[in-house]
Amino acid sequence: MRVYEVDHPATQRAKQVCLVRRLGVLPDHVKFVDVDFNSQRFDSRLTQANLSSALSTLWIWEGVTNYLAAAAVADTFDSIRQLTPRSRVVFTYVHNDVLNESSTFPGIVALRRTLAQAGEEWTFGFDTAELPSYLAAHGFQWREDLGSVEYRRRYLPPTPRLLRGYEFYRLAVADAA
Repeated sequence: MRVYEVDHPATQRAKQVCLVRRLGVLPDHVKFVDVDFNSQRFDSRLTQANLSSALSTLWIWEGVTNYLAAAAVADTFDSIRQLTPRSRVVFTYVHNDVLNESSTFPGIVALRRTLAQAGEEWTFGFDTAELPSYLAAHGFQWREDLGSVEYRRRYLPPTPRLLRGYEFYRLAVADAA
């Protein structure tokens, strides 16, 4: 199975260094594609990497949307739909209330401060209620949306400390329509 690992150029280099340190070499079945979602065309980078549009494709887009401009998020969804018409996308996002000062999510004030100090402030979020129509406008059918407590309960060991924190972080699943 061919795996395309797509990430920001700096993050991609760091991942490759870790893999070589751990494995001795980069895996042959993984194609590393660097892209700055805010300034480069996602679809052209993957076309250059010989992504096949004939195959069913699972996209795992984790920890990215909240750092992008709205236009880059929309462009990425459109590119995924055009590049791989038989695809499913699993992605994480933050609730858009996190982006405004009136948010009441636990721990968000400290997190905003940490992100600002790191120079990695969040710029984009979704309103959970509006997500199905947003996805439909980009050629996807919404399948599922889970909050952090729900997806942790489903996929992690039942340890109480693992179920808390980042309640504004969500996981969604959509299929190309």
